[in-house]
Amino acid sequence: MELVADAAQRLSLQDGVRPVIVGDTPLDILAGHASGIPVIAVATGIYSMDDLREHRPHEVIENFTASREELREHIASAAKR
Repeated sequence: MELVADAAQRLSLQDGVRPVIVGDTPLDILAGHASGIPVIAVATGIYSMDDLREHRPHEVIENFTASREELREHIASAAKR
C-alpha cells in the first residue's frame, strides 16, 4: 500500500492529474481507499462483481469488453469522487 500512496503523491504533484486505480482484487480496492485514490474494480479475476462491491470501490465493471468511451466514462466518474 505504501507503493500506491507514493505513486499517488507523485502524480498529485503534476498539474491536472487525478489518479484512478483499476484493479481486480479486494486488496487493490483497499489500497485505493487507504491512499485516497478512486478505484474501478474489474471482475476479470477470481472475484465476482458482488465480491468486489463488498469493498465499496467507486465503480465496478464486469470486464474490459466495453468500448473505450465507456471505459473513459467509468474513469471520469471515479475520478470525480
